[in-house]
Amino acid sequence: MISAEEKIFLKNLIKKKIWHILALILIIAASIWIGHAVSGSIRIQEIVQKYGYLGILFAAILSGFNISVSIPIIAFLPIFLASNLNLWIIIGIIAVGTTTADAFGYLIGRTSRSLVASQSNERISRTLQKLQNRYHWAPPLALFLFASVMPFPNEVLVIPLGFLGYRLSHLLLPLLLGNAVFTIWLSLAFVDLSSAF
Repeated sequence: MISAEEKIFLKNLIKKKIWHILALILIIAASIWIGHAVSGSIRIQEIVQKYGYLGILFAAILSGFNISVSIPIIAFLPIFLASNLNLWIIIGIIAVGTTTADAFGYLIGRTSRSLVASQSNERISRTLQKLQNRYHWAPPLALFLFASVMPFPNEVLVIPLGFLGYRLSHLLLPLLLGNAVFTIWLSLAFVDLSSAF
């Protein structure tokens, strides 16, 4: 049986998720509408072209390093395409930018481990090492799958993996490939949606 506190907690959690979904839908709809509006605005196209691919990279890093509500930079694809930027270069830059942000998340986890390890006992360190040795193959696979299909921040997995001591060099390729797959399928969805309007 669920207690009254648990019911309130679940109700608030559901409300929060609904608002997040509505906000994401609003952002997607606004970006499609703005993308069509930009196609007629030379000034906005000049601004996007001025910052170009480098601006997209910085925006991808900022949007990728977001733990609470992740708004993928690919949501602004119609604006970029209306400014005559290449789709495949945009996808590559966004994948690299998001992976860079994930590497920062990894460093947060890794730094947290060193802080905790210096303050904790040997038993915790040994337990973490046993987990890492036993399941060394699983995190890269899970990270690739998560980054490929989940519309949630990768930091959910990256920070704990950094904390557990997994090597960044073992995680970067699955992250980059997963971010590329996610960006490709999402960009194809945006291209299809924006062409429908």
